[in-house]
Amino acid sequence: MCRIKNSVIYLLLVFWLAGACSVSQENRNEGPKIDAYFDLQGLINQQVGDLSATNTRIQKEAVIDGQREVLELDSLNWKKELNIFARADINKPRLLDQYLTTTYTNDAGYKVTRYQNVEENVSGVIKMEITESPVNQKPLSISIESCEYNTLYISEVELEMVFGEGKNGGSLTAYTINGFEKVILKDTMRYSIKAKVL
Repeated sequence: MCRIKNSVIYLLLVFWLAGACSVSQENRNEGPKIDAYFDLQGLINQQVGDLSATNTRIQKEAVIDGQREVLELDSLNWKKELNIFARADINKPRLLDQYLTTTYTNDAGYKVTRYQNVEENVSGVIKMEITESPVNQKPLSISIESCEYNTLYISEVELEMVFGEGKNGGSLTAYTINGFEKVILKDTMRYSIKAKVL
């Protein structure tokens, strides 16, 4: 029990749950969803349902302030696990017209849609990019940059989800989370998670 309580994974779970509480309180006042941007929440709900219905194993490597831990898990609460991605959904009434949408074809020939925040130095999602498969128009990857700050606290995080092609088209295969948080009068905490769905 002591080993688990001191683990890197445990510390990150506590960190996420604390953040989820404040964000969920904020989201209660958002009103009805809009559909101006990519439906990230819908995609997360689908992945949670699909992953929860199978005996999916996951390999997770976590690093927090230089301490590294690797775990292989037989089961997860996928709703909580992917909550950090769901919180980056930008289909909220207050964010209407907040993002500039551009679409282009990358060097590999894949369609990329970018949502860029039109303001600088704001809390929330700064940028989101969705790369789609030319075969089925499902996401191959989603990358997100976001930040939160106030007079006492600053946090920045980069998120990425990777999805399968072919037979596994549209299924989550891996995700990464890299970021830091700084609270006034405390050291900066840097963290990283790399997860692979087995």
